[in-house]
This record gives sequence, C-alpha cells and structure tokens, in this order.
Amino acid sequence: MGETRTITLPDGTAITLAPRTAVNIQAKNQGRMVTLLQGEALFKVRHDPAHPFAVMAGGVKATDIGTVFDVLLSAQGTTVAVREGASQVQAADGATAPQDLGPGNWVSIERTPTPRGTRQPDTIGLWSDGLLMAHAMPLSTLTARIRPWQSGAHALLDPGPGQQTVSG
Repeated sequence: MGETRTITLPDGTAITLAPRTAVNIQAKNQGRMVTLLQGEALFKVRHDPAHPFAVMAGGVKATDIGTVFDVLLSAQGTTVAVREGASQVQAADGATAPQDLGPGNWVSIERTPTPRGTRQPDTIGLWSDGLLMAHAMPLSTLTARIRPWQSGAHALLDPGPGQQTVSG
C-alpha cells in the first residue's frame, strides 16, 4: 500500500509527498525552487518575500504568495489547487497569462481552454490525510488517482464506463 512522506526544508516549509512522487529541491540565494518530477505533493510554505518559493511541474510554474497548495502532475497535465493563502500559476513558457488562485481555487493547465474552478478549501490535499474525494470525476481518472495507493493491477477493460463520472 502507498505511503506518504513529509520533508521539512530548513526554512520550515513542509512538503508532503503522495506515493510514487519524486521531487528535486533547490535552494538559491534569491529563491527556493522545487521541481515535481512525478506524482502529487502538498506544500505548506513558510512565506519569505526575500526568498520566493516556486514549484515547477510539467511546464507549469506555481509561485507562493503565502500559502498551502497542492500540485498534481498526471498524464492529463498539471493541476494546482490552493487550500490556504494564494498562489500564482502560469505555464513556464509564458503561453498562458498568470492566474492568481485563492482558497478553494484550482486550475488545470493541460490544454486550451484551461479548466478552472472552485471547491471547498478543506477538501484540497485530503489525500495527505488518507482520503480521496471525487466530484464529477471520470471513472478512468479516479482509477488512475487510486493506482499509487494500492498494490496490484487496476484496469478498465471496457473504455465506455471509464468516461462515466463519479462522485464520493
């Protein structure tokens, strides 16, 4: 079964890693940068205006403006959701305008138009407490989200039901 791991940086920032998640952490004089190589992570950032904190994931950059936020890198793209505070998100190549996110806001940068929405802030990053919430999520996406948490095979043999949405 998948396990989470929390890394605390010297500045007090905590990064909770979901199963099968990999990050590269860099600290520079002018700022702090984490690259999410795969998976999902919840960031509880200790805000420091003199040393900005940013996360790069799949060509997307999320910059801390004093926040707790979740970043998911999947085959469908990169999703950033804010639990507390604020974050600014944009494609690293500048293809999209910066988007400011507040509590409960999320954006998924994967294709144009960029899906965006709002949900209850306390539901963001629930996986770090061992819970997974799905709201109008395609069954195929839910299956992919569960995969890192369970051992064994997970497969939808008929693609039709995979497009059905589920909530729970």
